[in-house]
Amino acid sequence: MKVFIPVIAASALLASTVSGWSGTAIDTLTVKITISPECKVNPDGNATLDFKTPAILNKDADADGTIKVLCTKGTTYSIGLDAGTNPSTQGDVATRRMKSSSADGYVGYQLYSDVDRKNVWGNTEKKDTVASKIADGTAQPYTVYGRALKTATGVAGAYSDQVTVTVTF
Repeated sequence: MKVFIPVIAASALLASTVSGWSGTAIDTLTVKITISPECKVNPDGNATLDFKTPAILNKDADADGTIKVLCTKGTTYSIGLDAGTNPSTQGDVATRRMKSSSADGYVGYQLYSDVDRKNVWGNTEKKDTVASKIADGTAQPYTVYGRALKTATGVAGAYSDQVTVTVTF
């Protein structure tokens, strides 16, 4: 027992010394995110430009539509509209046409970037008018001004075309 008592005393002394120790360790946590520039066209769904239903297309018919573009804030971008799926000359925005779904017919039309319908909205910055902007982080609307061209040969029926909207950033 003589040996046992000093071990208990030493253990008690060590426990009281260790339990009195305290301290603080400090370091940092790095929190990161990388936001890359991104754009979306018509984030709410597809856009439509509808010339409605004229009985006879004996004069030009005008209509407006809206394209929305949502880009990361501060991103510089431009919007181009191609020639559609039915141009009379492939890739030429000056020859856009809507095709009849029931007959072999076309109705020519044009898309413009201005309300006066003087600036054809095309797909290349060097050749056509292309809308350019710096994003503010919200879906920004752009009006597309359309004109269906009068025709003496328009057959009764529904006409349509699909134009690709390209946002370059």
